[in-house]
Amino acid sequence: MKKILIFSESFEPAYKGGGVPQSLVNLVKSLSNIFRFYVITLNHEYRAPKELLEGIETNQWTDVYNKGKVIYLTRETIGFQKIKNLIHSIQPDIIYLNGFHEFYFVIAPLYLAKQMNINVVMAPRGLLHPGALAIKPFKKKMYLELFKMANMHNKIRWHATDHQEILDVKKTFGQKAEVILANDTPDLTTYPITPIIKKSKSLKLVTISLLAPKKNHLLVLKLLSELNFLIEYDIYGHIYDQDYWLTCQNLIATLPSNIKVNYRGGIKPKEAYSILSRYHFFIMPTFGENFGHVIFESLNAGRPVIISDKTPWRNLENFGSGWDIPLERPDLLKEAIIEAFEMEQKQFDSLAEGAQKMAQRYIKESTFTEDYNTLFISND
Repeated sequence: MKKILIFSESFEPAYKGGGVPQSLVNLVKSLSNIFRFYVITLNHEYRAPKELLEGIETNQWTDVYNKGKVIYLTRETIGFQKIKNLIHSIQPDIIYLNGFHEFYFVIAPLYLAKQMNINVVMAPRGLLHPGALAIKPFKKKMYLELFKMANMHNKIRWHATDHQEILDVKKTFGQKAEVILANDTPDLTTYPITPIIKKSKSLKLVTISLLAPKKNHLLVLKLLSELNFLIEYDIYGHIYDQDYWLTCQNLIATLPSNIKVNYRGGIKPKEAYSILSRYHFFIMPTFGENFGHVIFESLNAGRPVIISDKTPWRNLENFGSGWDIPLERPDLLKEAIIEAFEMEQKQFDSLAEGAQKMAQRYIKESTFTEDYNTLFISND
């Protein structure tokens, strides 16, 4: 059985790292009958060293889901030599990197893999998307140039989770870059649609995501400030960028009294379904998602979505499951919010059914096992 060594800054029970750790959890659960997975991660919440995880053993390999092994390293323990020793002890067939910038979880293991002649699969996780590169562009451009100058991209097999990411990788590293498409593995549980009353001239919106510029809460808040009818908008998620959240808070403070905005804090992945079911629409005009776990979760929960066209979830209006709107057309996003506000029960119920059907279609048409088998085939 092929041994896959996964590097990720965050892994369950951590829950503040967005969709990536959830993808990895689902991968280990779904495909451990084919691959032997080992996960190297940290013992605290994503980018929060003081928030230590509970119920784990640190600095030693432990079984996870009876299907793999994980080691939660402390900040005091992690280091170049420690990573080298762990790789030597596992002798993996593949090192699977998630992200693009982190030293101990991308640069160091990538360098060591090249030294040890171990095959590398790297999932940039949307970080090469134009929308992501447009945030702090100078710093990212310099990093990319150094990455290329050091020839770090040579002999990497890239994991793209949608067709856009294939284009992003090839645009960044050239048309000869080897890119394999394998969709993210979501939670495949089918949930019943929880009924919710939807009257015309009522609207409950929700966003569940990291509080970061990429998620574009600001655009939602700006559009809501232009409306003169009652809307409830709740925001959930870990605060990733304090300056960005402060900007959001300043705008929230100026909103008219008819717009009710609440920040509800972070949630655990298992809470998403019950929370989404309390609202009419999920909204997130993101600058770019290579999958969008919470978008899938909203659809699967039978909650239509209002999102940008920068995700794999496209043609939503044709499927009767919401709207995917170009970011350069905020007027259309505003119109969608107004239409959602005016919507009555019958039309809403139809959209709710269409949303879940779209999620189920994704599951039915996906070939997870075959795709990941191709991804992790040795590229000697």
